[in-house]
Amino acid sequence: MNESLISFDEVLKRYSFTTNQLRWLLRARNIPFVRVGLRRIFFDPEELRAWVEQNKVRPINEK
Repeated sequence: MNESLISFDEVLKRYSFTTNQLRWLLRARNIPFVRVGLRRIFFDPEELRAWVEQNKVRPINEK
């Protein structure tokens, strides 16, 4: 982990999620996150980039 962790609000800005979308991803555990205590949630920017890359939908004709 080269960068520091980023906050919930920073993820909303960087990835243009709505609050409800990001909360849904967290509840479903579909996005990597770090929980600090009971309520504080942070994200590793490198893991988020990898998650986005993994979830890209490629064109059918791409090899």
